[in-house]
Amino acid sequence: MKRALPLVPDETEALLWAPWRMLESDHDSFLEELLELEDLLEQGRSQKRYPASLVRRLTRFINDFESHMGSHFAAEEKAVFPFLRRHAPHLEGTLLFLIAEHESIRRTLAVWKRSFRKTKTSTALRGGEVSLSVQGLELVRLLRTHVERESRIMRRFPSVAA
Repeated sequence: MKRALPLVPDETEALLWAPWRMLESDHDSFLEELLELEDLLEQGRSQKRYPASLVRRLTRFINDFESHMGSHFAAEEKAVFPFLRRHAPHLEGTLLFLIAEHESIRRTLAVWKRSFRKTKTSTALRGGEVSLSVQGLELVRLLRTHVERESRIMRRFPSVAA
């Protein structure tokens, strides 16, 4: 009796899953950064004005996140998701939802960034920090939910999680 060869040899599968593993590593470190951002936003919400040190830390988060987000989303949308579509077609709806979430994250970040810059540069805005914190916390919630959803998908594939 002839043994059937796997559709994708183990070495090839490992190479195909390598980008997903890298992105999952990004997710793990990013969840830690979200906790820090959440703490910063809570600190800001409890104060009349954001202290300069808090503004600098938030600015650094926005810049770092924005510079990394584009390449991360592109890797998912152009490499990982098409691979999953081919090898797990039942995930098509979920993958489309994740791409829609990417767009929502981009829009939410853009709104928060505009509000942040406006609040940061205005001396007349009192209490703007509270709404800025609320917007930022909404972004944190959206990002955390998105990362956790993608991680749950990855755990469905034992060869990936291993």
